[in-house]
Amino acid sequence: MQRAQVKSQVGLIETCRVLWESELVTVTADEAIAPQNDPEKRSALEEAKEFLSGRLADGSVAKRDIEQDADGADFARATIRRAKKILGVKAYREGYGKDGIWKWRLPRSPKMIKESKDDQTKEVITFENFDHLCGDSSVVEVEI
Repeated sequence: MQRAQVKSQVGLIETCRVLWESELVTVTADEAIAPQNDPEKRSALEEAKEFLSGRLADGSVAKRDIEQDADGADFARATIRRAKKILGVKAYREGYGKDGIWKWRLPRSPKMIKESKDDQTKEVITFENFDHLCGDSSVVEVEI
């Protein structure tokens, strides 16, 4: 980033501009102008992500339990919320009324599927030609 002045009809305007180096650019403009995080804060976030991943590795956990464990490990609630967002943790309510509780779980991924039959369909639409887009779809049964 470099300070710059731009001439306008009302006079000079103080601004900044990005100066790119001559080498291949490997960051976006947003990444280049993003505030640089303190390495200690970054490591706290990395530790929080690791904590949350480990805590949710075996499945859903009550939000209240996660918060208590995080407090016990001296994690700031805001750091846990940032880690939750980065990891894509899903929150859902189990039960109704005063007996309902909020739970968190990691997003479903091929690595986390416990029963493949629950997450896979046996119907596959073929895309060998584009005729099916105009007319009848071809559905093929496959054994997985």
